[in-house]
Amino acid sequence: FVVVDPFDGSALYRHGIRAFWYTAVGVLAADGRPLAAACLDLIHGTVEVAGEGKGFTGRLEGSTLQGPVPLRPSAANRLQGARFEVYLMKPPFLRAAVDRVGPLLRAAGFVLPNGGPPGLADIAAGRVDLYVGLRQGPTEIFSALALAEAAGATVTDLTGQPLRFVPDLAATSDVLCAATPALHREALEALRAVGR
Repeated sequence: FVVVDPFDGSALYRHGIRAFWYTAVGVLAADGRPLAAACLDLIHGTVEVAGEGKGFTGRLEGSTLQGPVPLRPSAANRLQGARFEVYLMKPPFLRAAVDRVGPLLRAAGFVLPNGGPPGLADIAAGRVDLYVGLRQGPTEIFSALALAEAAGATVTDLTGQPLRFVPDLAATSDVLCAATPALHREALEALRAVGR
């Protein structure tokens, strides 16, 4: 399968807001395993790429990747003060984020209100420590999942179960991606406390 998010941030683009414009593509095996991915930041010209279990980040100059360095998530292992990314820009997502991941928002030291493929790329490159995607379609997750996996991040759904690719554009999933296993465990525990 090839999964593409051709222009993440299109609503911002239509309103003339120069923020969060990305293009992402992922290649998956027939069983849904992520094989390769790329996520391009159209404003800054940076790109994260992954394949065969390796990943790199760099700047595009024409068709050449300049200064590629290995993908490396942060070493954050505590929820308190973590750099957290969750999509907050549309009212239905804002309310869902407050209701479902409020403890993560309260513990965060910084919140980036973005999501989709760039959320996984931001984890892989160490720009944020924790990413949550709520009700994400396959183009939002599987176009960039190989980046987080190649970087060694921990990725599951919000209950700690592995993600499962469903080749249906209407299918949605929640995703929790953490830079380290310890941070992932603490985030899961905070999310479980919401349901008690």
